[in-house]
Amino acid sequence: MTHNGSVPTDPDERGLFTGCVGAVSHASSHIVDKDLGGRASDPWALSGVALIQLVGAALRLRAKPRNEVEGGKPSACRTEVRG
Repeated sequence: MTHNGSVPTDPDERGLFTGCVGAVSHASSHIVDKDLGGRASDPWALSGVALIQLVGAALRLRAKPRNEVEGGKPSACRTEVRG
């Protein structure tokens, strides 16, 4: 994953990252204040949506090649050994 600090620089990764943060915080807020109103299913439904987004983000990042070239230099996270 290409990143600048803790936020990804790739637009797709940035969208997945911010979407996951938003979904998890939204679900968490409904879990914490479930006694203040809303539907009884909101915490469960929103947690399910957040989980689906997290799984999708993990699959997207896992499918991305680890040895992408960035800035003309091979990525430091993986080196290929040729025998």
